[in-house]
Amino acid sequence: MTQTSNLHDEVIKTADAAELRRTPDINDTRTGVAVDHEAVTLSDEVELQDGRIDAGFVKDAVQRVEKITVGDPLDTDSEMGPQNNADQLEKISSYLKFGSEEGAKVLIGGDRAEMTGDPKGGSFVQPTVFQGTNDMRLFRQEIFGPVVTVVSFSDYAESIAIAYDTIYGLGSGVWTRDADTAYKASQSIQAGRLWVST
Repeated sequence: MTQTSNLHDEVIKTADAAELRRTPDINDTRTGVAVDHEAVTLSDEVELQDGRIDAGFVKDAVQRVEKITVGDPLDTDSEMGPQNNADQLEKISSYLKFGSEEGAKVLIGGDRAEMTGDPKGGSFVQPTVFQGTNDMRLFRQEIFGPVVTVVSFSDYAESIAIAYDTIYGLGSGVWTRDADTAYKASQSIQAGRLWVST
C-alpha cells in the first residue's frame, strides 16, 4: 500500500497548501488508504470543482508527485518501492495503456519506471496522475497501484453522482469549508467509510 499512500499524501499536501481541504471546491470521493484490522480501503480518484483544475491545484499536485523518489524499498531515501509481483505490474500497466487509449490525459508518469543501478529492473511503476472523465474505464476501477485520477464536477449534484458512479463504494471523502455542505454530503454518500474534513 505504500506506493499509493505516498501518491495520495502528495495530493493531500497540495490540497492543504492551497487550502482546498477547507473549501467547497474539492470532493475527494475515492482517495485514501485506510487499514482497519483486516479491512483495507484503497481509493484513487480526486474530484475537483470546475475551475480548480485550471487554478493551479493540479499543477501543484503534479509538481509534488514529480518529487516522489522511486527506488529500493530498503533504501530510507525511497518513498515508493516496486509492486509486489509481476502480475500486479502487468495489471497496472494495462490500466495505464487503456487509460491513454481512452483519451485520459497523462499529467505525469503513465509508464513503468525503468530502474538503473541497484535495484535494476523490478516491478516499478512511475507515480501517475491522469485527468479525464468518470466514464473512462480507468476512472471506474480500483487499480491498487501508484495511480490517481482527477475529474471535475460542476455542482454538488454532479459531484454526488460521480461519487456513486462506481461498483465499489468502499471509501469516500469530502473536504469543504461549508459545514452545511459537509453535513449534507455525509448524509448523501453511502460508503463503507466516509471521511469529512474538520
